[in-house]
Amino acid sequence: MAETSEKKIIAVLTATGTQGASVVRELLKDGKFAVRGLTRNPQSEKSKDLTQQGVEMVKADAGDIESLAAAFENVYGVYANTVWGILAAEGFDQKKTEVIEVQHGKNLVDAAKKAGVQHFVWSTLDGISDPYVYHFMTKHQINSFVAQSGIPNWTLLYTSCYYSNLCMPGIEFLKKDKDGHFFLDIPMPPDTPVDWFDATEVGKWVVPIFADPAKYNEQRVDAVSELFSPREKAKIIEKVTGVPVAVKEITTEEFFEPSFRASVFDEMWLNSACWVTGQFKRDHKQSKSIVPSPVTFEEFLKTDKLSRQFLGLDV
Repeated sequence: MAETSEKKIIAVLTATGTQGASVVRELLKDGKFAVRGLTRNPQSEKSKDLTQQGVEMVKADAGDIESLAAAFENVYGVYANTVWGILAAEGFDQKKTEVIEVQHGKNLVDAAKKAGVQHFVWSTLDGISDPYVYHFMTKHQINSFVAQSGIPNWTLLYTSCYYSNLCMPGIEFLKKDKDGHFFLDIPMPPDTPVDWFDATEVGKWVVPIFADPAKYNEQRVDAVSELFSPREKAKIIEKVTGVPVAVKEITTEEFFEPSFRASVFDEMWLNSACWVTGQFKRDHKQSKSIVPSPVTFEEFLKTDKLSRQFLGLDV
């Protein structure tokens, strides 16, 4: 029998999202796998652009297991990421969003198992239940579906806080007061250490995982670049841009006051509590063994269009 030169297929969901687009980009750059991009809208401009780059774009929805089963046909590996924010933006409360996202994760795992997928990489977060961080716990619950699925190889990829949250619509840590002064509105004591990374780089961790399934089977992999506090973040912004940025001063005691929590979007307060209580931890040594030189926040600031425009640097 003649040897086949066909590449194994990696399916990426969602291929047009921040994480998915990075995984697609790095897989294409690596060239060892064929890429199948899953999206709810294959006719979007982002989808069409990926098609032109050689990605097979397929319509699929995490809420529709039949569409997933069809999309995973003949697929070797799956990179899966569900997005809490999309469901929350549709008007669901925290508990309802949790139920839906967990079901989406189960659908992904079940469809992958049914299709004979050999390696499932799940983008996840920590199981922090005190306080109960909904958008962490949803992904954590799906971990058990992955581990018990019977899929031959699986890997859990733990991501970190996005650099892009600085000016990301809906989060926007960087703000400007009525007098035109900039400040960081990160709801936590400003000296709290936080793990950060550039989410557009996540594919740099994913490609080595798919390339060496034996090494990363049943393993946790952390994707992280730096550890620094909001106060240090403000200093880095001023160092790179020359624009002074203040921080909001708050003590740990004030952070836990009911009145302060009530003044903040609840899921954001819960997210901050992960770092304030010291429960969010990343293995920087392990992470850098896979990606030795991840993008730093300084490097990110030099090219990020949203933050530079907001600061009045690129207008």
